[in-house]
Amino acid sequence: MSFLSKIFGSKISLGIDLGSGSVKISALEYKDNRWILKNYGQVRFKKEESPIAKKILELSDQQVAYLKNTLLKKMDIRQKKCFASLPISTGF
Repeated sequence: MSFLSKIFGSKISLGIDLGSGSVKISALEYKDNRWILKNYGQVRFKKEESPIAKKILELSDQQVAYLKNTLLKKMDIRQKKCFASLPISTGF
C-alpha cells in the first residue's frame, strides 16, 4: 500500500492546483506498485484575464468553488479528499 493510499484510504488520489493562470485537477491511481494518471483537467484564464500570481486568491470563494466544481463534474470525479496547491507567491 502506498503512502497516499494510507492517508486517503483509497487507491485513487486527487490533486488540485490553484495556479496563477489556471486551475488543474489530476487523479492518480496506485496499481501494480506504481502511480498511473487516470484523469486530468484544466481551466485556463483567458489571456486578457491572465492574472498576476495572487489573482486566484482575489476571486470570491463562490467563483473558485464554481471553477473547481465545474471541472470535477466534467471529469466525473467523485473523490472527497484531495491534495491542494497554491501559487508560491501567495504563501510568502
